[in-house]
Amino acid sequence: MPRWKKVLMGITLIAVTIMPAFGQPTSAQPAEPIVLSPAELAQDFAVFRTALEEAHPGIYRYTSKADFDALFSSIAARL
Repeated sequence: MPRWKKVLMGITLIAVTIMPAFGQPTSAQPAEPIVLSPAELAQDFAVFRTALEEAHPGIYRYTSKADFDALFSSIAARL
């Protein structure tokens, strides 16, 4: 495929993705912030960790699993 077609497809994809957001009316009142309990935060973090470990193809390429486990444990302890 010629380069100009790839560029045109990329620009089209970006335009189709971004343009609907510009047509949305803004609300006059800001949305209420969502406040999570510590248990909900811990559960959300566990879901994030599982999703990251399952979906990221090269998660342990430059950082070992032991290092990630230590980081995840320290973050979970703060929650």
